[in-house]
Amino acid sequence: MTLLLCALSVAACRKDLDTTAPKVTILLPGAGTTLSIPDTLTVRVRVEDDRGLKSVWMALTDVNGVPVAPAVLVPVDGSSATIERDIPVLDERITSGMYTLTVRADDETNTGSAFRPVNVQAAPLRLRAVFLTTPFGGTPATITRIDSLGGQSTFLTMADVNGGTAVGHTRHVVLAGGQSAPMLGVPTWSGAGNWQVANQNALAQPFFRHLRLDPTDGRVYFGTNDGFIRGFLGSGSQTFTAQAQAGFLSIATAVVGDRLMVAEQAISLPERRMVSYTYTSGIPLAWHPLDLDVRHLDKRTSSTALVFGDRAGEGVIQERDVMQGGVFEMRVFSEGGIRFVARLNGDTWAIALPDKVVRFHYPTNTVVTLAQGISATWLAFEEATGRIYAAQDATVHLIDPGTGQQVGTISAPHPIGAVLPLLNR
Repeated sequence: MTLLLCALSVAACRKDLDTTAPKVTILLPGAGTTLSIPDTLTVRVRVEDDRGLKSVWMALTDVNGVPVAPAVLVPVDGSSATIERDIPVLDERITSGMYTLTVRADDETNTGSAFRPVNVQAAPLRLRAVFLTTPFGGTPATITRIDSLGGQSTFLTMADVNGGTAVGHTRHVVLAGGQSAPMLGVPTWSGAGNWQVANQNALAQPFFRHLRLDPTDGRVYFGTNDGFIRGFLGSGSQTFTAQAQAGFLSIATAVVGDRLMVAEQAISLPERRMVSYTYTSGIPLAWHPLDLDVRHLDKRTSSTALVFGDRAGEGVIQERDVMQGGVFEMRVFSEGGIRFVARLNGDTWAIALPDKVVRFHYPTNTVVTLAQGISATWLAFEEATGRIYAAQDATVHLIDPGTGQQVGTISAPHPIGAVLPLLNR
C-alpha cells in the first residue's frame, strides 16, 4: 500500500510540472523598422502563459546579445498582458548596422522569447574636443582641452608625457608618462575615475616607448622599456600581453590579420627586427630583419603591412609580407626623413616631411604635396570634419586633405607635442 501511494504521488508531481514556456508576440516595432540615433524605439508585445506570468524583459541588443540601450523589466500579474514601453536609444557610440529587439517573458519556471531585427543608423560623426599636450620630455606636462566651440582650458597636468591618444568609443584620453609619470586613462565625462599603469622605470629613457590606438580593433597598444608589449581597452581593461625578443624593445605596433606586428630595436646594437605575435595569446611566431628606423606601421591587407621609416637620412615606405617577410620598397623621399604619419583612409596616408606635408596614395604609389613650409611634428586626421591637424611649435594648421587648402589654425597656450581629436565614437 505504501509503495502504491508513493507511485501515485510521483505521478501527480510529474503531471503538475510546468513545462510550457510563455508565448511572446511582438506587435511593435514592425518588420523593417529603422531608427536613427538619437531616437526612441516603441515596443509593444503580447504575452500569454497557461499558468501565470512573472515578468517581461525587453532590450535592443547587439550581435553578442548585449543591450546597447537601457533594458526594460516589467512585472506581470496574470496569465496574459499587452505591454508597451519606450526604449530611448541615445548613445552616439552605437555604430550603424542591424540590431535585435529581444523580448523574454518569464513564468518563474520557463522563459519564452521573441526577436525582431531593427536597422540602426548611427548619429553623425561629431568632434567633441581636441586635446593638446606639451612636447614630450618636458616637465611638468600640460594637457589643454579645446571644446567644440573653440574654448580652451587646462584639462590636467602631469609630471611628464611621452605620447597620447583619444578613444572616442569609451570617451577616454590615454596619456603615457615619460621618465616618471604613469600611463593615465582619463575619462572625459564626470562620474568616472582615472585608470593607470605604473611607471616602473629603471633606465635613463622614457618608460613608455610608444602609444597607439589601433584602428583595426580599437585597442591601445604600447611598449615599455622592461620589454613588455601590452594592449588595453580605452576603459582600462588589459587585453594583450607579449614580451619583446631578448635584448630588444618595441618601437611600433600594428594589428595585421591574426597577428600583432611589432617593430623592435636592439637595446645595445643598431639592429632592428619585425616580429609577429599571435593576436590572442601574444606568443611570438616569426621575425625578419628590418633596415629602417620605424616611424609608423599600418595594416594594408590581412597579410601585408606598410612600414614608414628612415634610412640614411631619407624617408622610406615599404610594403612587407607579415608571414614570409618579403619586402617591396615603394617610395624613397630624398628630401629627408619621415617625421610623422596619419592614415586618412584604407588607401591614403598623410606624411610629414621636412618643411612640408604630403599625401601618399597606395594604389597608384603617388605622392602629392598638400602644404609647403610646414615642419609638422605631429599629424592627426579628424574624421568628423575631414581635416588634417598638423602641429608646428604652438600652432595647429588645419588642412583639407583633398585640396591642401589651409582652412584654419589653432593657437595653443604652449608648444605642442601631440594633437588628440576626440570624436563621439
